[in-house]
Amino acid sequence: MNHRNFGKLVAALRKSWRQPYTQAGLARQTGLTEAVIGKVERGEKLSADPDLLLRLAQAFSLSTRERREFFLAAIGLEEDDLPAQRAADDKTLTNLLEVLRQTALPAFIVDAYDDILAANHIILSLFDFSAGLRQAAPGLIGGYNVLRFVFSSRSLFSQQLGGGQSAYLRQSIAFFRAISLPVRATPYYRRLVECFLKESEMAAFQTFFYEPYPQDDFSFEGIRFDLQHPTLGALTFFSPPIFPVATSQGNLTLIAYLPASAATLQACARLTEASGPGFVRLAACPQK
Repeated sequence: MNHRNFGKLVAALRKSWRQPYTQAGLARQTGLTEAVIGKVERGEKLSADPDLLLRLAQAFSLSTRERREFFLAAIGLEEDDLPAQRAADDKTLTNLLEVLRQTALPAFIVDAYDDILAANHIILSLFDFSAGLRQAAPGLIGGYNVLRFVFSSRSLFSQQLGGGQSAYLRQSIAFFRAISLPVRATPYYRRLVECFLKESEMAAFQTFFYEPYPQDDFSFEGIRFDLQHPTLGALTFFSPPIFPVATSQGNLTLIAYLPASAATLQACARLTEASGPGFVRLAACPQK
């Protein structure tokens, strides 16, 4: 990310609070001058100064994973300085889709906005995502976004969440914040969040989105959550390890829910046998 785009990112982070900072307010919070903040946001100041970055990260209350993305964004490389990767993007996505096709667990692929690019037949069967939200999704901003799937009152997943619900919802927000940090200054990100903050069916998202999160909360993995499925009964999953794959359009991540009980493992096996291999493409990539 070049200095100008990093400046736009800093400005977007400054404005993204429930009570946004002015440049003067951010200067007071960081102990920097308003002139320095202005130069950073205009891309006129070298942004990789460690003390400056740490002060900004603390002012924005970035988590550990958010800080990692923030510091990487501050390096200041131009696109032309990076190895050519755009030509390989189609192959990268094709390979990832093939892994998704062969995954015998509920699984899906998300982009840097947490939009679901593709979901395998198992997870579609598990949550009946082919109905309801999926039918309405093409007419909605972020129609296939994970946050809509998790937080919408119309989502079967939301209705089935049992034990560990609050931890899972907080984890979902923390994951979204981390993967979306490099794209916070894009128009699509702004439209996405504004939409979620206004919709009545996303009231749960509005409750959790502005909550403070521990800055040392590095791990998303290992959160245990329960589902009460209408036909499969009580199911228990662990949140999976996260393995992002880099492309010139941002990271893509394959997420597979891990069974945490013998009954859940058996249910996944039945779904796999009934659904068979394969996946459905959903959201377009990339968004702008």
